Amino acid sequence: VQRHARARARSTWRGDDRERPLQQVGRSQAFDLVPVLAAYDVRRLATSPAVRCLETLTPYAETIGADLELVEEVTEEAATEGAVTKVVTGLVEDLHTTRRGAVLCTHRPVLPLVFEALGLDDPALAPGEMVVVHLRKGRVVATERHLPH
Repeated sequence: VQRHARARARSTWRGDDRERPLQQVGRSQAFDLVPVLAAYDVRRLATSPAVRCLETLTPYAETIGADLELVEEVTEEAATEGAVTKVVTGLVEDLHTTRRGAVLCTHRPVLPLVFEALGLDDPALAPGEMVVVHLRKGRVVATERHLPH
């Protein structure tokens, strides 16, 4: 579970919030994710289609030659408890079936719904921070928190 890297401040951005890009430090955080995601052999990259989320996962996607899976249900505008639960449940079922690592990149306001769907307390991730969720038979058995650089 990945919170997008540090983006430009909402207060200074004049355009559509979905188009708000990463700051330079956020772009560095995105590149720093590459070896972390590779260490977990992540192959499925699900993300909000907001630019800041896309830019967070693009360096890794390009490194492994994977496509980003755009998931409207985890945008700030479209997220509901039911929709997010359905997305998370689908990812967990896919992980159980395929044994492929996955990442879900989304926004601070959506993360409590993601963690609730996993049966976890919301750890209030900082921009660029991730929680690796270890599953066994579709159940959470451990978590690891990775701070951004």
